[in-house]
Amino acid sequence: MRRRRKKRKEIKFKQLVQVVLVGLLLAFFVRVWFWWHQGWNRQSQINLAVEGRGGKILILSLTPAKSLVTGLIIPANLVVETPWFGRYQAAKLSLLANQEGKPLIFNRSLSYFLPLALDQGWLGTDLDLEGEPKRVARGLRVFFAPWRRPSAVKFWLFLRRKDLVWQWFDLSQWSQSKTLPDGTQVLELDRERFGRAVLADLTDPLVKNEAITIGVFNVGQQSGLAQRTARLIEYFGGRVIEIGDREVELNDCLIILRHRELKQTHTFARLQSVLSCRWQVVPRESGEGMAEIQILVKSVKI
Repeated sequence: MRRRRKKRKEIKFKQLVQVVLVGLLLAFFVRVWFWWHQGWNRQSQINLAVEGRGGKILILSLTPAKSLVTGLIIPANLVVETPWFGRYQAAKLSLLANQEGKPLIFNRSLSYFLPLALDQGWLGTDLDLEGEPKRVARGLRVFFAPWRRPSAVKFWLFLRRKDLVWQWFDLSQWSQSKTLPDGTQVLELDRERFGRAVLADLTDPLVKNEAITIGVFNVGQQSGLAQRTARLIEYFGGRVIEIGDREVELNDCLIILRHRELKQTHTFARLQSVLSCRWQVVPRESGEGMAEIQILVKSVKI
């Protein structure tokens, strides 16, 4: 009798273990499915920012339509102008983001300063950005490995492709050394030269070929915001035909579409990924401006 009871308990325990294992496997596959079907579509360009050891920052641009990977190395002592807190050395952006409790400060500050559309970022990682580009590339494949960062599996798979063309740039090439009053050595970037030499060639063919007209309008008091936003859009392939000011009550930013079909375009997806603005459809006859997509900006959203 006791043996039967013991055997029943063992059977129930095994069944419970099986149910738990099946549940865990099911949860894992559901999560993988979610990761795979959300986020990057593996067709449009995406730009990633990774803070490595010693405060250096890597901007990694993946352009599937060109089979191209571009790495931009930002020195730790490069001075970055943020839209909210003034000028900081690149190595201190993550400290600022953590202090304010808003990780997006890291991405949006770099995006505003360069200007370059950034979609995602990682702060305070152990990625080693020293040495030859091939060594850094190997480190990136490990960094994005699914057993370390499951949600980055799409980047890992892309970086393992054999047909990729890799190009690397160090922003110190377009920077001048400067000594601060306290004796600190920093680098000042010549953004115009850098933009002409590098960013002008980082367009996304999928966005550029759509040739959707875009207007950018400043509705706030931050001087030059419309021009910076327009330059950022042009660098990823957007066709900006209007830049100006408007008087509109707005909290941060708004994307106006002249017809709903524009929501299915690569251009709209890129704008949403980078600017995180709310959007609405306003037919041309009931709104001002010539562009098919109009962006109203009051401030850089975080």
